[in-house]
Amino acid sequence: MRSTSFAKSVLTNILMGFLILILLSYVVGLGILLKSILDVVAPGEDYIALLNSFMIYFFSRGISLSVFYPTASGNRTGKFASSSDREGEDYSNAVVEIIHFSA
Repeated sequence: MRSTSFAKSVLTNILMGFLILILLSYVVGLGILLKSILDVVAPGEDYIALLNSFMIYFFSRGISLSVFYPTASGNRTGKFASSSDREGEDYSNAVVEIIHFSA
């Protein structure tokens, strides 16, 4: 007889393997369908420049949100989050205003 911890370990490994297969299929599917998606969304544009501009915008926005609004990204250990004058302040409205302003 095997222990219950072995059964839990096997079940966890099976579920993680299944999750890895699902995520890998998303990446492969996007890789296969990306050209046809970009043909519909942005016909006649340079695909590499378009994707690079989206990637730069996405990551720079994420970094700026984590620096200037650390509680909005879930980071409660940043230098702004630990200061006494900002303790308990709600940043959800500020994030919505930033998203609305940039759109």
